[in-house]
Amino acid sequence: MKFFIYLSLILIGLRVHCYHFPYLLDNHRNKSVPEHPSSISEKEQKPWHNIVLNNAEFAFKLYKQIASDQGDKNVFFSPLSISTAFAMLTLGAKYKTQSQIYNGLAFNLSEIEEEKIHNGFQDLISSVDRQISIGNALFLDETLDVLWNFSEAIKTFYKAEQFSTDFVNPTNAEKQINDYVKNKTNGIIGDLVKGLTERTKMVVINYIILQGAWINAFNTKQTREGIFILDGNRTESVEMMYKRSSYNFLYDKDLFCSVVEMPCPGGVVVWLVLPDEGKLRHVEHTWTEKQLSTWAMSFKTKNLILILPKFNVSASHDIKAILQRMGMLDVFSKKADFSGITGKRNLWVSEALQKSMVVVQEKSIISPQSVIDVRNGSQISENMKNYSHMIFNRPFLMIVFDKTIQTILFMGKIQNPAKQSSESVVTAKLSFFQD
Repeated sequence: MKFFIYLSLILIGLRVHCYHFPYLLDNHRNKSVPEHPSSISEKEQKPWHNIVLNNAEFAFKLYKQIASDQGDKNVFFSPLSISTAFAMLTLGAKYKTQSQIYNGLAFNLSEIEEEKIHNGFQDLISSVDRQISIGNALFLDETLDVLWNFSEAIKTFYKAEQFSTDFVNPTNAEKQINDYVKNKTNGIIGDLVKGLTERTKMVVINYIILQGAWINAFNTKQTREGIFILDGNRTESVEMMYKRSSYNFLYDKDLFCSVVEMPCPGGVVVWLVLPDEGKLRHVEHTWTEKQLSTWAMSFKTKNLILILPKFNVSASHDIKAILQRMGMLDVFSKKADFSGITGKRNLWVSEALQKSMVVVQEKSIISPQSVIDVRNGSQISENMKNYSHMIFNRPFLMIVFDKTIQTILFMGKIQNPAKQSSESVVTAKLSFFQD
């Protein structure tokens, strides 16, 4: 009965089928206090301050692209995992290929130095709470001659482990990689890599895993069947969780949506965004990192009877097509220049996919047409009159945010919580090809 979010990002290389809204937590008032990094003195700034605004901008641009592709499907992804992997990739990219990746990640090299970008990711990875696990690893073919500078840079900035692998025997290579991932994730993720061939030369893995408990857990005895409205004519029967408590809450009259903040230990919060009826598309098209910065200043404590569906949903996204639309063109063609990896200009990324899963249950986040009965027996107690109902019985949005590093970890849209997933892994895959 936990809340789990699992995410892994895989860069599979060389074929060869090779294959702002930052805000700080005021612990005394338990409120979100916005603070723009530029307002922090240079002495007080940490390296990750230099990249949080860019990461937030990238997250919302990416969400809009993914949502436009998915239509009425569930959306769930980690912008941090994608930005971390591609930032790491810039260490081996050159010239136009490198600049396209930086621009796609919302970095302007005329405004920020490359070293500050990588120092920012280095500090961000080192600063995450213990309930969040971020890791990088490279599995290199025994015959692959990787440049020392690239190898040292990814080790220094991204803590990337490196392993010699015999890709001539794909079965053994897959076992080596999958055993590594299974060990790093305490058995949560298994059989991550499939379909390697003897032409594979490099596999780069990035994973993010969040296992968090709600500070205000739902009462399991109150969970019962309810109705989730998919559209005007279709409904699904789902298990709905119940909790009566005080939450940070706001109503955005410009976006026409209500927002509830649900805290987890370690400074991680989940923002549940419920658009007014018929306003889902308006919120998706309008919200930005700047808008969320305004939200952070607008939260007020409110007594709520919160009713939220249990869900275990997965989503799959074609990141290649999306990033191409965001300007990363040469990366996925023979024009690519990744000569910083091996000294040769013969690699390009052929495929970029991401699969993700979120599990939301009563005690944690691992993530109705008829109102659920929230009465105690047949009498409503007097103190219940001071509570407002907040019922997530239609499609809603969610953001998982780490206040410690002021970073969006995950974003999503729960279009249909009844679409259950049997998978327990979140993956994204980029495949490199070689002339």
